[in-house]
Amino acid sequence: MHDFTKYCEYLYQTFYIPVYLYEHDDLRICYPEQNKDTLPPLSYLSQMWNTPNIVSYVMTSFHAYYGCVKIEKYGYSLVIGPINDISYSEETILHIGKEFSATLSETEEFSAFFHNIPSKNLDVFLNSLIFINLTLNNLQCTIRDITACTKGKIKQSIHQQYSTDLYDYKEEEILDNNYSMETEMFHYVETGNLDGLGLLTDRVKKSGICMNESDTLRQVRNKFIAKIALISRAAIRGGLTPSISYQLYNVYLEHVERMTDSSSISYLFSQVLRDYTHRVKNAGSFAKLDNTLYEAVQFIEQNTNKKITVADVADHVGYNRSYLSRRFSKELGQNLSDFIKERKLEEGKDLLAFTDKSISEISSYLSFSSQSHFQRAFKEQFHITPHAFRRSAIV
Repeated sequence: MHDFTKYCEYLYQTFYIPVYLYEHDDLRICYPEQNKDTLPPLSYLSQMWNTPNIVSYVMTSFHAYYGCVKIEKYGYSLVIGPINDISYSEETILHIGKEFSATLSETEEFSAFFHNIPSKNLDVFLNSLIFINLTLNNLQCTIRDITACTKGKIKQSIHQQYSTDLYDYKEEEILDNNYSMETEMFHYVETGNLDGLGLLTDRVKKSGICMNESDTLRQVRNKFIAKIALISRAAIRGGLTPSISYQLYNVYLEHVERMTDSSSISYLFSQVLRDYTHRVKNAGSFAKLDNTLYEAVQFIEQNTNKKITVADVADHVGYNRSYLSRRFSKELGQNLSDFIKERKLEEGKDLLAFTDKSISEISSYLSFSSQSHFQRAFKEQFHITPHAFRRSAIV
């Protein structure tokens, strides 16, 4: 016969996921020791207990999971969870507190309980249930077996939540009718219209991602990711080179993954809009170029760290150097060699403002013949020395 107390204790010490042993609907054992406010709600327990399956799991309203393994021989069920694949934000903790009807939801004890649960993805969690089932029931199952039994319930749960939310939104007249606003926003990015974007932001204070106060951090983050993807494509249509657009996209994704509150993500989203729109405005003339000249501009943008010449650009696009230079000057009103230097210096500005790389490192990276050459060229272009620009950017 199993020593279930020891089993639950060792299980918790192995995975650090909360463990509960029920006899029918009576709680017999739990690890770690905890206040009743953090116990699994009966609504989730009932869903798992009422299924005929020995192993099951349920998705919560706060996008976490509880799992259950029935030990039918003894009339027990072992429940673990909740697990999530990201850390719980304070906003999510408040949402959980409301759902759990917790009197301690605003205390450090309630918050600490959920913060102490390690993040795990769903596959790892399901493998934990498979292990528990094997060790307690001596039965084998697969992830596919568990998910096949649960898909229908999750689909039903999604439809139920959609219907309930739709009813509430219509009753409270808070339907999310923001398609026209989003279309306008993407248009301003694509056309590099900073003034229009500013007016839109003033008109709709909640433009962007945090449309509903009830959104969890994960929902806010997901909206950010979806919209920045569309913004990056709008910027490309507006003339921003794909390499720059995609690189910006990746940088902003890294930043948002490190953020732990919705207000910071909203601020970052505003920065994303301004950044992309400003860059499109500066690159606006490129969008009207024919394929050959646009390819030449892209080649230069992608190789600012190399010692490229007009001849290199001409070879890349397959045209004579003199012919390409004449066409470039005619269309852009600028000498091709000056344009190459200008793009290097523009990147130098970003490196001075946003990195701690030395001026010597930057000049070497941009393939200037020397640091003094870079400094002279920078001052001629921007009427300020690299040192003075960096100090002003920091301020």
